[in-house]
Amino acid sequence: MSEQGQKSLGGLLVAAGLSSRMGEFKPLLTLGSAPLLAHALKKLRDAGVEKLVVVTGHRAEALQPILEEFGAEAVHNAAYAATQMFDSVKLGLAALQGVDRVLLSPADCPAIAPETYRAVLASPAAIARPVYEGKPGHPVMLAGRLIPRLLADEGPMGLRGALERCGEAIDDVPVADPGILMDADTPEELEALRRYWEKRA
Repeated sequence: MSEQGQKSLGGLLVAAGLSSRMGEFKPLLTLGSAPLLAHALKKLRDAGVEKLVVVTGHRAEALQPILEEFGAEAVHNAAYAATQMFDSVKLGLAALQGVDRVLLSPADCPAIAPETYRAVLASPAAIARPVYEGKPGHPVMLAGRLIPRLLADEGPMGLRGALERCGEAIDDVPVADPGILMDADTPEELEALRRYWEKRA
C-alpha cells in the first residue's frame, strides 16, 4: 500500500506521440544525465506510485529499457499516428482499473516538484490539479472510481472535456511550482526546461 492514506496509487504517463513539433523523440531527450521519461518515472515512484503505466506508440521499443528500470508497464497504442492524446489516456486508464487514485501526466513534464505531488494527493476531491499563478498544470489526480466514466466518454475536447462532463468538481490546488507548466514540445521549450533544471540544481 502507498503512504497516501493507505490507498493504492497508480501513475500514468503518455509517451505515444510523434514529437513532430520537437523534431526529435521527446521521451529520450536528456535533462541533466537522464532522459525526460526517466525523470518523470522517478518522480512518480518517489510520490508513492505503486503501479506505473506508460502508453507508448512511436519508437516504443526504444523506451523499453527505461520502463524496465522503473518497473513500469507498457501499454501500446498501435494507432498512435492517427489518434488523439485522450485515446492514449484511455488505454492507460483501462490498465489502471482497480486503483484508488491515478496521477496522470505527459511524459515530457519532468520538472514537477515533490511537494506538488504531495499537495495534489492531499486533496480530498475526485479530481485535483496544481495551479501556478492562476494557470493549471500537471499532474492531474483522478479518483479511480472515475475511470469507467472516462473510458465511456465520446464527447469533444479530449480529456479536458471528459473531466468537465464527468460530474465532479475540479479542485485547483495552488502551488509555488512553475515546473507544473513546463514541458518540451518544441526546441525552445526544451532549452527553457534545461535552464530551469540547471538553476534548481
